[in-house]
Amino acid sequence: MRSIPTRMTRWFGAIICALALLASANLMGWSTPASAADKATLRLEWRLTGYHTPYWYAKEKGFYKDEGIDLHIRWGDGSGKAASSVAAENEEFGQADGMILAAGISRGMPLKAIFSVTQKATWVIVSYKDNPINKPQDIIGKTFSTVASHRPVLHLFFKINNIPKDKVKLQVVAGRVRNTLFRAKKVNATMGIYDGRTLDFKFLAEAGKVEPVTFMRLNEHGWDTLGQMIMTSDNMIKKNPSLVRRFVKASIRGWKESMKPGNIDEAVSIAIKNSPNETQKLPGVRAQFKNSLGTLRTKLTQGKPHGWMAAGDWEKTLEFMKGLMNVKKTLPVSSYYTNDFIPSN
Repeated sequence: MRSIPTRMTRWFGAIICALALLASANLMGWSTPASAADKATLRLEWRLTGYHTPYWYAKEKGFYKDEGIDLHIRWGDGSGKAASSVAAENEEFGQADGMILAAGISRGMPLKAIFSVTQKATWVIVSYKDNPINKPQDIIGKTFSTVASHRPVLHLFFKINNIPKDKVKLQVVAGRVRNTLFRAKKVNATMGIYDGRTLDFKFLAEAGKVEPVTFMRLNEHGWDTLGQMIMTSDNMIKKNPSLVRRFVKASIRGWKESMKPGNIDEAVSIAIKNSPNETQKLPGVRAQFKNSLGTLRTKLTQGKPHGWMAAGDWEKTLEFMKGLMNVKKTLPVSSYYTNDFIPSN
């Protein structure tokens, strides 16, 4: 009669040991086949742009799934809105221009850059050749279409080049309207990034769909800041660092694989496929993506893993905007970014 309780005791003991081992495995970050994927959202700063390609490629190829992440990617309407959404924890991750992200953090947004997508800002002003902007002083008397988050960038550029703000008219509109106004020649110019949608006008002009255009690069006239950043909230870093680490790992894998020459066309096609309302074609998005590949490192990050950020680049960006863009003071540089989630290899 005593053998039954003994067997039951051993049975319960085995169950308890198994549960203890499982709990230990979870605490140590080991994955288990039965564990559910973490749901996460990446809020982009704009509609389809070449440097968005790696995320769609990584999602399609299962790189996020391999890291236990069920990722949803959402299009955006400006870096400022993306930063605000992630700061409010409406999304786990987001992408934003480094200068705009830095301004938000300086104003108290609880965010950090966790991965540098592009490390050189490629802002350009595009205008028509029949009324060109080839140098900063040509801006005087012109009308621009812009989005709200780009307005402080223009104002900062005007200040650097001694252009009175009241000598330039800015029409602040929604992102989907900005380029439409320029294409219809209802404004003289607009601003964007040369590895992004602004490059479309080059192809439209070559196809005869718009009049010839010209581009003025801001980095040839005093602009020197970081490019696009992936960010998350301070609270996300605190409560789920494992998710952050796995997200960064899968994203870097997406970049590494999609930029291989034999994969570029497939990767871009995947991005376009996931943008059903887009009118962009393979040549345009491919050109944007290839342009971004030349901006992945600065002099200070040569030899470092993709996404790794240098304090000197951040300090330069912060010094550049100090006292401007309505930012009264900057924080210690460590408040803006972390390399803790960048894989060493």
